[in-house]
Amino acid sequence: MFELNGSSDGTGGRSAVAIAMAALIAAAPGAAAPGSATAQVPPVAGSLATGAVVDQIADRLNEALDKATANGDFLAMRASQEALYVIDAFKKANQELLDDAFDRIGDERRALLNGLRETTRAIEEGRIDTLQKLQDTGDQMDRLVRDSTFKRQPVVYRYRGSIVTPGETQDIRLTVSGYRLTTDQPYLLFRGQRYPAIEEGDTLRFELPRNLFTADPARLKSETATLVLFARHGGFLGIGEKTREERTNINLVTLPGQLGSVDVQYTEIATVRREQPFVREESHRKSGYGGWDCRSFAHNPTRADRRFNPDRSSVRQGSGNSNGRLQDVSVRDSGISYRICARRRQWDSGPGYRHAHVNAVEVWNETENRPRAATQPLTWTTDAVFPIPEDNSGLLIKVTDFTGVQRVVLASGGDAGRYATVTYDPDSDAVLVRPKVPADLNAL
Repeated sequence: MFELNGSSDGTGGRSAVAIAMAALIAAAPGAAAPGSATAQVPPVAGSLATGAVVDQIADRLNEALDKATANGDFLAMRASQEALYVIDAFKKANQELLDDAFDRIGDERRALLNGLRETTRAIEEGRIDTLQKLQDTGDQMDRLVRDSTFKRQPVVYRYRGSIVTPGETQDIRLTVSGYRLTTDQPYLLFRGQRYPAIEEGDTLRFELPRNLFTADPARLKSETATLVLFARHGGFLGIGEKTREERTNINLVTLPGQLGSVDVQYTEIATVRREQPFVREESHRKSGYGGWDCRSFAHNPTRADRRFNPDRSSVRQGSGNSNGRLQDVSVRDSGISYRICARRRQWDSGPGYRHAHVNAVEVWNETENRPRAATQPLTWTTDAVFPIPEDNSGLLIKVTDFTGVQRVVLASGGDAGRYATVTYDPDSDAVLVRPKVPADLNAL
């Protein structure tokens, strides 16, 4: 989700949408770099009007911008927008040539438009997929603009530093590069406040206080700033010149405070203590006359993997008479043993007897698979830590970033997309998910 604040029109209006979708940054498919072996851009028919060529390029760039926005490819979005800036400036500087045939506008202008067509093809084919390639594209625009005839029209072909990452403390440094940007006193208009440009060669730098930007917990926020430039016009040999404002929209994006969320799933292999009662009753009697006659009894657990709990097991003397007794009782975890003895003397009227009651508890361990799941938010500045039991299986870590892109990482760990790394240390019994800010995100 994202918020749009401010309004704009023309190519700047598209920029507001495109930059708002900067939250949808994702790696584009690998492809050949601009200038490498690829299908050549077909030549423009020489009789075609220059304005028609310009419009074709602009339409394709706008389509590329919309597609990049839908795909969350911020590098392609930025390349499309910067190329549109150049197209817009070309139209303003060459209004009188737009009806002329393409083959009659001069080598420099044709080279510029052909360069823009090649850039458009590179964007469409997914070849602007690294920060360096975006930089190379901007450098190419720089060379073409300087070789072409833009008269006194200012041209923007690159801006950087417009993405605000929560958790950082330094002020926002926005840089705008182009051609003829330093005429008069350019400034940035943001929330009704003017911020004067710091001129560094052909680059304008603006410092914006960090406390102006407050992150929404879950949504990306995009605001439009207006870059106010000045173009000279009229006069002759510098005499009687006037200046007019040229306004360009620049979008400033504040990323959401919550980078994403982390879901951890695994199966805990738990050791469960089981128990069941073990009850036996035994007896012995002596019917014939004579002295003590003893019988031995022994009980083992019902299965080899079970044991008795001695603290909760006993053998008690049951019913009987004075000529029957229980003796030599032994209660161990491996078994219970005892003897019942009986006698019948000559003067006894009946046999001697005795009962014994065995009340024991069998105990054993079983393995139980218990599905487990946990979820934590992931911020830009704080690790997410998940305690994991030592005995587990099927560990999966799912990191969903603020763009909605989800990456699944196994117990071996590694990168979880562009914004997080995962480490699992069995010795510490914890999964650590650490946020990261991609270098190209800071550079954009």
